[in-house]
Amino acid sequence: MILTCGKELSAADIQRMQHEREQLAAQLKQTSQLKEAAEQNAYQGEIAVAKKIEDVERSLTQYNQLATNVQLLPVTAKNAGGFNYELILNHHGNCSYM
Repeated sequence: MILTCGKELSAADIQRMQHEREQLAAQLKQTSQLKEAAEQNAYQGEIAVAKKIEDVERSLTQYNQLATNVQLLPVTAKNAGGFNYELILNHHGNCSYM
Protein backbone atom coordinates (compact mmCIF):
# COMPACT_ATOMS: atom_id res chain seq x y z
CA MET A 1 0.00 0.00 0.00
CA ILE A 2 1.10 3.53 -0.82
CA LEU A 3 0.06 6.55 1.19
CA THR A 4 -0.69 9.70 -0.81
CA CYS A 5 -2.53 12.82 0.32
CA GLY A 6 -3.58 11.02 3.45
CA LYS A 7 -5.18 8.15 1.51
CA GLU A 8 -3.96 4.65 1.03
CA LEU A 9 -3.69 3.39 -2.52
CA SER A 10 -3.66 -0.25 -3.33
CA ALA A 11 -1.84 -1.79 -6.26
CA ALA A 12 -5.22 -2.07 -7.99
CA ASP A 13 -5.80 1.67 -7.48
CA ILE A 14 -2.42 2.49 -8.99
CA GLN A 15 -3.04 0.14 -11.91
CA ARG A 16 -6.46 1.68 -12.51
CA MET A 17 -4.99 5.19 -12.47
CA GLN A 18 -2.26 4.16 -14.91
CA HIS A 19 -4.88 2.66 -17.21
CA GLU A 20 -6.94 5.86 -17.01
CA ARG A 21 -3.83 7.91 -17.77
CA GLU A 22 -3.11 5.77 -20.84
CA GLN A 23 -6.70 6.19 -22.01
CA LEU A 24 -6.50 9.96 -21.55
CA ALA A 25 -3.21 10.10 -23.45
CA ALA A 26 -4.78 8.12 -26.32
CA GLN A 27 -7.81 10.43 -26.34
CA LEU A 28 -5.53 13.48 -26.36
CA LYS A 29 -3.58 12.08 -29.31
CA GLN A 30 -6.79 11.31 -31.23
CA THR A 31 -8.22 14.76 -30.46
CA SER A 32 -4.98 16.41 -31.59
CA GLN A 33 -5.12 14.48 -34.86
CA LEU A 34 -8.75 15.48 -35.40
CA LYS A 35 -7.89 19.11 -34.68
CA GLU A 36 -5.00 19.01 -37.14
CA ALA A 37 -7.23 17.49 -39.83
CA ALA A 38 -9.93 20.11 -39.19
CA GLU A 39 -7.39 22.93 -39.43
CA GLN A 40 -6.06 21.53 -42.71
CA ASN A 41 -9.61 21.23 -44.05
CA ALA A 42 -10.39 24.81 -43.01
CA TYR A 43 -7.19 26.04 -44.69
CA GLN A 44 -8.08 24.27 -47.92
CA GLY A 45 -11.59 25.74 -47.73
CA GLU A 46 -10.18 29.23 -47.27
CA ILE A 47 -7.96 28.78 -50.32
CA ALA A 48 -10.91 27.55 -52.39
CA VAL A 49 -13.03 30.52 -51.31
CA ALA A 50 -10.22 32.97 -52.10
CA LYS A 51 -9.87 31.48 -55.59
CA LYS A 52 -13.63 31.75 -56.19
CA ILE A 53 -13.62 35.37 -55.03
CA GLU A 54 -10.81 36.10 -57.47
CA ASP A 55 -12.82 34.45 -60.25
CA VAL A 56 -15.90 36.51 -59.41
CA GLU A 57 -13.85 39.72 -59.23
CA ARG A 58 -12.38 38.99 -62.67
CA SER A 59 -15.86 38.34 -64.06
CA LEU A 60 -17.21 41.55 -62.53
CA THR A 61 -14.31 43.55 -63.94
CA GLN A 62 -14.91 42.04 -67.36
CA TYR A 63 -18.67 42.74 -67.16
CA ASN A 64 -18.12 46.33 -66.06
CA GLN A 65 -15.62 46.89 -68.89
CA LEU A 66 -18.04 45.46 -71.43
CA ALA A 67 -20.90 47.50 -69.98
CA THR A 68 -18.76 50.60 -70.37
CA ASN A 69 -17.94 49.63 -73.97
CA VAL A 70 -21.64 49.37 -74.87
CA GLN A 71 -22.34 52.58 -72.95
CA LEU A 72 -24.31 51.12 -70.06
CA LEU A 73 -21.84 52.53 -67.57
CA PRO A 74 -21.73 55.00 -65.93
CA VAL A 75 -25.31 55.87 -65.03
CA THR A 76 -25.07 58.89 -67.31
CA ALA A 77 -23.93 56.81 -70.31
CA LYS A 78 -25.91 56.94 -73.54
CA ASN A 79 -27.61 53.52 -73.18
CA ALA A 80 -27.92 53.44 -69.37
CA GLY A 81 -31.25 55.23 -69.28
CA GLY A 82 -30.41 56.55 -65.83
CA PHE A 83 -30.01 53.06 -64.35
CA ASN A 84 -26.89 51.90 -62.56
CA TYR A 85 -25.75 48.69 -64.24
CA GLU A 86 -22.45 48.49 -62.40
CA LEU A 87 -21.80 45.28 -60.47
CA ILE A 88 -19.79 45.48 -57.26
CA LEU A 89 -18.71 42.53 -55.12
CA ASN A 90 -19.82 42.91 -51.52
CA HIS A 91 -17.16 41.10 -49.47
CA HIS A 92 -19.14 41.47 -46.24
CA GLY A 93 -22.31 39.83 -47.50
CA ASN A 94 -24.78 42.46 -46.33
CA CYS A 95 -27.26 43.47 -49.00
CA SER A 96 -27.67 46.98 -50.24
CA TYR A 97 -29.16 48.00 -53.53
CA MET A 98 -28.08 51.07 -55.42
